[in-house]
Amino acid sequence: MHKALRGRKSVQFQAFFCLVIMLFVPMHSMAQETEMPSADCSEEVVHQDADIECDLDLGENVGVSTIRYEFLRAGQNPGQDKVSVLATGSTHTCGLLDNGSAMCWGLDNYGQLGDGGDAVTRNKPTSFVSLSEGQTIKQIYAKQARTCVLLYDDSMSCWGFNEDGQSGDNSTNTYKSPSTKVQFPNNQRVKSVGMGVRHTCAILEDGALTCWGADSYGALGNGDSDSADKYTPQTIATPADRQVTKVESGATHTCTLMDDGGIMCWGRDNTGQLGNGGTSDTIHSPSTNVELPEGRAATDLSVGDHHSCALLDNGSIACWGHNNHGQLGDNTTTNAPIPVYAHLPTSSVAVSVSTGPYSSCAILENSSVYCWGHNNYGRLGIGVSGGVYPTPMFVEKANDVVVLSLNYDHTCALSENGSISCWGRNKHGQLGIGQSGDRNIPNLVDYNNAPFASLTGAAPVGLWEDQSGLRGRIVTPVVDNVWKLEATVSENADMSMYDLHITLLKIGGLREDIVLENAIQIIEKDTDGDGVVDSQDAFPSDSSETSDRDGDGVGDNSDVYPEDASRSADETEILGTTTYLIVGGILLVLLLMLLFSRRKTYDEEGDAPKPSRFRFPSGPKQKF
Repeated sequence: MHKALRGRKSVQFQAFFCLVIMLFVPMHSMAQETEMPSADCSEEVVHQDADIECDLDLGENVGVSTIRYEFLRAGQNPGQDKVSVLATGSTHTCGLLDNGSAMCWGLDNYGQLGDGGDAVTRNKPTSFVSLSEGQTIKQIYAKQARTCVLLYDDSMSCWGFNEDGQSGDNSTNTYKSPSTKVQFPNNQRVKSVGMGVRHTCAILEDGALTCWGADSYGALGNGDSDSADKYTPQTIATPADRQVTKVESGATHTCTLMDDGGIMCWGRDNTGQLGNGGTSDTIHSPSTNVELPEGRAATDLSVGDHHSCALLDNGSIACWGHNNHGQLGDNTTTNAPIPVYAHLPTSSVAVSVSTGPYSSCAILENSSVYCWGHNNYGRLGIGVSGGVYPTPMFVEKANDVVVLSLNYDHTCALSENGSISCWGRNKHGQLGIGQSGDRNIPNLVDYNNAPFASLTGAAPVGLWEDQSGLRGRIVTPVVDNVWKLEATVSENADMSMYDLHITLLKIGGLREDIVLENAIQIIEKDTDGDGVVDSQDAFPSDSSETSDRDGDGVGDNSDVYPEDASRSADETEILGTTTYLIVGGILLVLLLMLLFSRRKTYDEEGDAPKPSRFRFPSGPKQKF
């Protein structure tokens, strides 16, 4: 018995000893790290108007279904302008996919899901927005029970609720898919859109601002005091010396971000939502500026129903307007007719701000999310439901977030890997989680077939498959997880070092972005391929010559006297050639003189030539 006990203690001691060793062994030695992909390019220095071929070895990266790649100047980010890729209506949600398609889920009572309008409520993404063949979507927007998209031809279509002419096609028809286009002046293209509760605004390609729909309290900004609905876009007069860079619309007011970092608002001002210090005047056109904190400029803007928030140039957030639920984030519930600072965590820097009717949220530079305001249905995502939170609260399980969208009762976030999480009210399936019941923390949308779009928008397949320029798309490796990248450098490409940006689209609907720094260097074109760039090649189309030091038009390789512009060939050769020409000329003159002399003698003797039977077979000519 004692022996068995000693054996048991020995085993226990060995186990304890092994555990101690494991605790002191670095974890990285027990688990293999995923290797960074490597790109083996045929040339590290590439001329303009040349081809690039690289073998990309993904190593330990498994489960990759498709690869997109792009060569960009060192330090440059792809598509630096943010676009709208995630949108929430009052009871539905839409997301743009990486291939330029879109899906919507939730309530479909007005056809706002855009899939043809069978009025079926969908509690997760199961159907695509109906598009004509060849169409792809660049941006997507939603508000209330309607949805709008910008297509890749920069045209715009809307569907769903249209009682006030919000579809912009000069009607109040209800559409259940993007079947009609907004009628813009002179068929202009659209840059960006701002959707309000019952009206819509858009910035056109020439910088003009247009608005349409309900004009309650002058929300359209067209200067008319009759406040009549407008069924087609109206051009809005903005200051001639300032450009509108973004437009956002609320319930009865509209705000624009200007190129000088200022903000202008118009429409109803009963709660201070115009931010100009007043609370009573209704303004029917862009004529007053928001009183931003002294010395600060705005870099982004978001407008709720009756309040607005701006991201400032120092990473702080300032809000103004209605504050009965603490949606301004200044630790009060007092309305503010001029911007007040939201109380973000100390030393934090915000990179984005989004507003809903009763709440606001911000993304910080560490990709974490903070929300504040009314927490009914758990719309703040802080783990509890109900209550008012007038200061920003940390949102749990919202990781690596790049885009936020808020509406009445729910919030959704797009993460860097292409997944979407939502929280708040879920009566109509607007969270997309495939189950009923509200959620007070982020829950993943039940869809993993393909990643949703990145911060900078979708990448339609067609734009990548042609492999023109410095990017391409690959769906099959050549061998053993090695993928061949091919691209063409244009003759006007910038001469610089280039990073290789790679996006791995993985099985399971996720995305991983990788950057290989200083992958290639692009230098000047070399037309004749002689190793000397055209600007330094005196004969850019002749591979046998590169320089002409004496400037006589004869390349140095062919020029016997490359330093003497007066001659280029050997003088002996020239003399020999000249001699031959002189002698030949003399002989030719002598021959001609001899022939002339014989002809002259013949004519003087007067002898006629005898008829030849060969010339006159019938005898001499007869006289008549």
